[in-house]
Amino acid sequence: MSYIQKILQKDEEIILKGQIHWLVFVPFLVSSIFLSAAVWLKTQLIDDFIIIDISILLLVAITVYQLLKSLIKKYATELIITDKRVVAKFGLIRRNTIEIPHSKVESIIIEQGIIDRIFNCGTLVIQGMGNSKTPIPLISKPLDFRNKVMEIQN
Repeated sequence: MSYIQKILQKDEEIILKGQIHWLVFVPFLVSSIFLSAAVWLKTQLIDDFIIIDISILLLVAITVYQLLKSLIKKYATELIITDKRVVAKFGLIRRNTIEIPHSKVESIIIEQGIIDRIFNCGTLVIQGMGNSKTPIPLISKPLDFRNKVMEIQN
């Protein structure tokens, strides 16, 4: 059972679920490319170089780390809008949560670079009363999320 399902009130309804964008896997893909290049280089060389063997082992470790980090970030982050509040949960073992009632949300800022705009993702910064700012990076379709919160508030 997800964290969100556990905390819903009896009369509370989920309106929209946010998702982490697939771009979270880019570091894993980059390290996989370097690993593939190192393995190809080893197969093309006649002499065995210990440096290439060590590099391959290091790249395997980095690639596995990047994959696990990306999977945890993608599947351990929950972001929803209910009819009463905005809820975000981060982390697998160590959990950080943010729950802001709609009446306490002052603004939602979307930060997007050019790559984010091309792939329709970005960082949401939810600002609650009292200058609390909560950045949520690599959200898919951040404009839809912001528009839904604004729609509920009005």
